[in-house]
Amino acid sequence: MNGVDENPATFGAADDDLTGRLASKKMDLESGVLGKFFGSGATAPTNIAGFLVIGSFVMLAVSMFMTSTPDLVDSRKALGGLISAGLGFIFGAASKK
Repeated sequence: MNGVDENPATFGAADDDLTGRLASKKMDLESGVLGKFFGSGATAPTNIAGFLVIGSFVMLAVSMFMTSTPDLVDSRKALGGLISAGLGFIFGAASKK
């Protein structure tokens, strides 16, 4: 024996691992800083809309603990509109698939 594992299953597993690592590295190089956070390709717009909805909902929830002023009421209306628009985009994009 020459000390080399000649089992084809071993080579296949190593090739799959190498292919996965290369694909991951390629995505890291192509996506950039924001792409790593939001994703890339077809999923990026949906991820950004989801981030917008979650952020707006958190801000709306925090605003409920503040004393109400006319400016705060207007801000709550704007946040509600952002949440509605974001959810409309997310569910509209899901129905197109």
